[in-house]
Amino acid sequence: MDNPDWVRGWTSPEIVPGQGMLYGLGTHSLDQTLLLFGKPKSVTGFTRVLRKEGGRADDSFTVVLQYGGERSELICTIKTTIVSTLPMDKQLKFMVRGREGTFLKVSSLDPRRFV
Repeated sequence: MDNPDWVRGWTSPEIVPGQGMLYGLGTHSLDQTLLLFGKPKSVTGFTRVLRKEGGRADDSFTVVLQYGGERSELICTIKTTIVSTLPMDKQLKFMVRGREGTFLKVSSLDPRRFV
């Protein structure tokens, strides 16, 4: 399978707008979070380049959404990285922590779904 353009250019010394994990896959993760929880009161984000091939486009990001009003106790952290030593079937896909427990979804083949 061919990699999308935003992955192919990661090792290039030139950075094209829209390359990297945040503007590639991250847009979908953020969109899903906003659909679930709505507009946050504040947003803080960090990007990193963890691979050593000399690329300058981000391959890891963390975005923290803090909410206000009725949801003032809600904090959403969206983290994604392409750098992992775990096999694909062992990598964490989703983790949701709440007052009554934690939901973990590891593999895309895992039959559990959010309800």
